[in-house]
Amino acid sequence: MTQFCHVSNGIISRPQPLPSEWANVSNFNTNSIEFVASYNWYPFVPADKPAYTETTQKLVESMLFDGQQVNQVWTVVDLTPQEQAEFATARLTEIGNQVGPFLDQQVQVKQYDSILSATSWNLSNITVYKAKAEQATTYRDSVWEQFGNLVAGVQAGNTPLPTVDGWFATLPPLWHNGTSS
Repeated sequence: MTQFCHVSNGIISRPQPLPSEWANVSNFNTNSIEFVASYNWYPFVPADKPAYTETTQKLVESMLFDGQQVNQVWTVVDLTPQEQAEFATARLTEIGNQVGPFLDQQVQVKQYDSILSATSWNLSNITVYKAKAEQATTYRDSVWEQFGNLVAGVQAGNTPLPTVDGWFATLPPLWHNGTSS
């Protein structure tokens, strides 16, 4: 569906479908491009986003009106050192916030509700449950240690900042299909 922008006093609206009514004109959206242009509505021409490195760059969007259409333009801009640090902090926070749900998911293959319920069996006298709890505890500690190492490495500039999914993909599963690893 073609989208249009309204241009008024140099201000370009966000792209949108033509309204069905405009300036007392019914079925405005069924009229020709030339007709709607007489009311300052012009076709929007989107542009593909260019490749960029999200850890050091950002995309800035602008809209340019050439008298006949509104063209979307993307510009790659380098992040300032402060913006890079803020991006890294936000990404690391996002990863850290997903560690708990990730651990919960890992123990669910053995029918535990959460990592907390799995590790709570550490004090059990039932050997099989205690063994699974010890595995879960060791795994939990390892994942959190790896996360701590990631944070330290990124902050020191020695480790590239991964994507959230990319970091979790580096972690082995705790148990495979209900069997011990």
